[in-house]
Amino acid sequence: MKKITVFFSLFLIVIICTLCLYAEFSFRDISAGVVRLHVLANSNTEEDQKLKLKVRDCILEQARTLLANVGNKGDSMAILGENTAVFEKKARECISREGYDYDVQVSLDKCDFPTKSYKNLTLPQGEYDALRVVIGSGLGDNWWCVVFPPFCLGDAATSSDKPKDVTIKFKLVEIYNGLKKKLKSIW
Repeated sequence: MKKITVFFSLFLIVIICTLCLYAEFSFRDISAGVVRLHVLANSNTEEDQKLKLKVRDCILEQARTLLANVGNKGDSMAILGENTAVFEKKARECISREGYDYDVQVSLDKCDFPTKSYKNLTLPQGEYDALRVVIGSGLGDNWWCVVFPPFCLGDAATSSDKPKDVTIKFKLVEIYNGLKKKLKSIW
């Protein structure tokens, strides 16, 4: 009986490790193919949250123009990186037009994101390349989406931006990433 318990335990450990490895490689495939947009508001006041959405719209409009004919993540990253000053200028113009004088910083970074669902698309939590826009102190609630491929939804999205019949769900990746973070903090 003891041999059966040991065998069964080892079998479960092998299955769990295999699933975790699969989840890790699946997440890498997803994160390797997308660039996210991350907009942080100055504060959580109603005015700053409305401003965040207006800045988001300006950034998305500029991104759509710049990325219109881009077919891969590498090219999109290059274009976004070369144009951070253009995005900053557009954001400053938008902020000024709305009557504010907040500073704005735009950068291309790796950022941690929680699990996020966009209608038929769910992206697992993890680290993604992102075009990051920080308005003022950047202490307010944030807004994010996928800028490449263009899955950004909401008020700023057009019908051509919406994915059709795409469903990606990796709960196992989310669990695995959470366990990995906990283990890293212990060691």
